[in-house]
Amino acid sequence: MIGQAPYYAQSLHRQFRSALLMLLDAMHKVPTKLWKQPMWLVQGRNPVFSQPWYVIYHALFFADLYLETSDIGYTPPAPFNLDELDPAGKPPAKVLNQHELEQFIEHILAKADSILPNLDEVSAQKVAAFSWGFSLPYHELVIDNIRHIQEHAAQINMFIGQGQAITQHWVSGQSDLQE
Repeated sequence: MIGQAPYYAQSLHRQFRSALLMLLDAMHKVPTKLWKQPMWLVQGRNPVFSQPWYVIYHALFFADLYLETSDIGYTPPAPFNLDELDPAGKPPAKVLNQHELEQFIEHILAKADSILPNLDEVSAQKVAAFSWGFSLPYHELVIDNIRHIQEHAAQINMFIGQGQAITQHWVSGQSDLQE
């Protein structure tokens, strides 16, 4: 294994990238007319929280944050801010477009490419702890992060698939990385 990351680091890296690419694929399939339509009823809350653009942004914000081991000192890339952490819920001041979200995905992919392949036993087992009481060993946080991204990609696909035939592009862990 000289010169190579441990198998689990390689696997986490491939699966994380694949999840993000599946979210990107789902985002590209959202018709303009549905970009700001609620995907589900949000009683007592701002309906923006269930619109595709926001759900994608939410998944990306936490994908980026959870590549860290803490929220202390975390700053998302411009033009994004920390409003997503507001416990009362505070959506971005404007509807984000696909280009802005694609740039966020590119940022996250680059960050993942610099962190995940370099995981060793010590960094994989380090506890990631966040100010609201959420903590997990880092390798489990990455898996949790992948599940979160996939959950929202599935919601987007289900929403846009209502009443029209769409095909989800499956991205395997092996297909998007050059070995």
